[in-house]
Amino acid sequence: MTHLRRCSRTELMLSWATEAAGLLIRMDDLTEPHFLRHQPGLTVGEIAALTGAELQDVTIHSQRMTNVAPIDLAEAGDLTFVDNAKFAKALTSTRAGAVLISEHFKCLVPSGLVVLLTPEPYKCFVLVARELYPCSLRPLSHCVECVGPSRRPPRKRCDG
Repeated sequence: MTHLRRCSRTELMLSWATEAAGLLIRMDDLTEPHFLRHQPGLTVGEIAALTGAELQDVTIHSQRMTNVAPIDLAEAGDLTFVDNAKFAKALTSTRAGAVLISEHFKCLVPSGLVVLLTPEPYKCFVLVARELYPCSLRPLSHCVECVGPSRRPPRKRCDG
């Protein structure tokens, strides 16, 4: 005869956690620390060609940007943008590698920051983000290599 004993909720959770611990993936087991895969980046010359922005210093056209980021969080290999006076003050302290900016804010850019002049910085920023992260766009049906042909989202039905 099997004897049943009453377990507290904490005991049950601890026993489950102990059993499940062997099934969980440890951080050491992960080979890639990033959730999104992206291309190796774009040079500022390629960004200028893609967006139609004017590269202010053509001697640095081969500098590579590998990510996009908001101006306050941008690092050395990141592209950022400013199209609003609210964020223009952040230009003085940004660590971004390059900035898409309109003529209006050009005078605020510190030396050493790669400048790409455009009348529509945000629109250009989105173009670059789409180029760097093509598999992150919605809907994913365009990106067979990311989701595979059998995992495409279902098409919307139109009733009417």
